[in-house]
Amino acid sequence: GRLTPLKRTQDLILATKLVKQKIPNIKVKIIGDGEEKQKLINLTKKLKLEKNIEFLGFLKDHKDVLKTVKKSHLYCLPSILEGFGIVTVEALALNVPFVSSDIPPTREITQGKGGLLYQPKNHRQLANNIIELLTNKILYKQKQKEAQNLAKKYDWKDLAKKLEEEYLKWKK
Repeated sequence: GRLTPLKRTQDLILATKLVKQKIPNIKVKIIGDGEEKQKLINLTKKLKLEKNIEFLGFLKDHKDVLKTVKKSHLYCLPSILEGFGIVTVEALALNVPFVSSDIPPTREITQGKGGLLYQPKNHRQLANNIIELLTNKILYKQKQKEAQNLAKKYDWKDLAKKLEEEYLKWKK
């Protein structure tokens, strides 16, 4: 993603500091580039999280983004503003639970299923949700199952068929 103020990546970094107290070997991979990158790297250094947080930069091939998400235990979207949030749908399709800020697009896409939502800009709640998902195996499996079911709703073939049906209704 873009590393801009609206993405609130600093909240994920601050949350990582708290998560590290419970899960010392936590690893966070930040994908993207942008105006906030150096500021975020500096914050990572200030909090002594260089061994826990890796900045991958912009990945030219979207397949590399998907591979990174697929290898992850969870996906995090701390944004305070999104258009649709296609990466959240992709994470669901990859069977990777999420922890995301409770903003309208994420709420609409997920209905709170497939992961955990938290109050935007609240890095403490973000940290607690990350810890909860990574330490509660029953909850994690439940969220994976929800993700699988929810991802079916966004299957391109099904969406194309529904769109065609709606188009034909309006065409008459």
